[in-house]
Amino acid sequence: MEGVTNLPMRIWFHLVSAPETLATPFLRVTATYPHKELPREFAPELGELRAYLPYQLVPQLMAADTDEFLRVAPALLRESEFVELNCGCPSPTCVGKGAGSSLLKNADEFGTMIGRISRELGPGRFAVKMRTGFQSEQEFSTLIAPLSALPLARLTVHGRTRPNRYTGMARWDLIEEAAQKVVAPLVASGDVVDDSSLQQRLRVAPSVQHVIIGRGALRNPWIFEALRRRSHVSISFQHLRLAVLVLALLQELMATDPVKLFTLCKEGLFNQSCEHNVDRWLQVYRALAVAVWPAGHDHPDRPSEVSRATLGRVKLVWNYLRSSLPAPFFAPPPLRSGSLEGFLDGLTAAYDVLERPQYLQLCHRPEFDWLYSGEKKVKVVESTCKDLADTPI
Repeated sequence: MEGVTNLPMRIWFHLVSAPETLATPFLRVTATYPHKELPREFAPELGELRAYLPYQLVPQLMAADTDEFLRVAPALLRESEFVELNCGCPSPTCVGKGAGSSLLKNADEFGTMIGRISRELGPGRFAVKMRTGFQSEQEFSTLIAPLSALPLARLTVHGRTRPNRYTGMARWDLIEEAAQKVVAPLVASGDVVDDSSLQQRLRVAPSVQHVIIGRGALRNPWIFEALRRRSHVSISFQHLRLAVLVLALLQELMATDPVKLFTLCKEGLFNQSCEHNVDRWLQVYRALAVAVWPAGHDHPDRPSEVSRATLGRVKLVWNYLRSSLPAPFFAPPPLRSGSLEGFLDGLTAAYDVLERPQYLQLCHRPEFDWLYSGEKKVKVVESTCKDLADTPI
């Protein structure tokens, strides 16, 4: 996700719930950028940090021109099995420059572009991410046709058109249509927020073997563990607080001293996930705190401050995450805070309202779906999960 899944965020997701595969945000390729080499921070897990971060990484490029894509792709293919072209971003900025979902405007031109790239890069070296149409779902069959026999590494289909953006429900019936027509592995995208939603969608698209999760992972970063367990996940408040602090410090260190962050990776600090191991979270927190702050600020009860930009990134994640926690955490004080201390105080206040239970359950709360879809009207849906589960993990 653009502006979200940078290196610190990828490390954080790995620490939280160990997804098998993560993806870069798209790198916008133009005639002049990147000029000589890829930015060091774009996909270091493919090269410099490959031995120190265990998840697989999918590098993603965005380009309006076939030659520009082919100019940059070989640099990634020296370290990655394949490279992916983003043909799905609905942003007016991308579309206005002929990139993202704009590539779906003309099915013939789209097929020509994808076919040429596939031939020149070779079998299994090129992947495509797309939507079900630029203007209408009626375009989908025509768009899929020239891709059906191509030896792509994978084809990812987000079951919405460009005008849909993230509203309404993704068309998994169209995803199933694609899965039956293409020879490449099909990856489905859209509306997976928990195990129940995944199983419902797989009943519509039984041929689908792979799924990617975007907004659902922001709303519940523990979703990958939940899907492996096929149940809700409960965490302690200390676990939640440490995870937020680690997120802040990862972002702050990347912004202020990326060399130190790379060094911590190479020292093995992030080679294992933390998941529910609070002692491991403390270990990671303290190592990051020493790197970011002066001595004396390495205790989680006495954190120092971070930049406004870092706090903004933490709030971006929290704005999603709060909707999967018990209701008092959805209150606005953390988002209104002007400091990390104030943000953490807001979390503690919500915990106090709940009378400090031992565990907090994370689950999908459908009454908040409208906030994350771009829809204007509030949709009130009765939640199907408990607000609180004071049960052991």
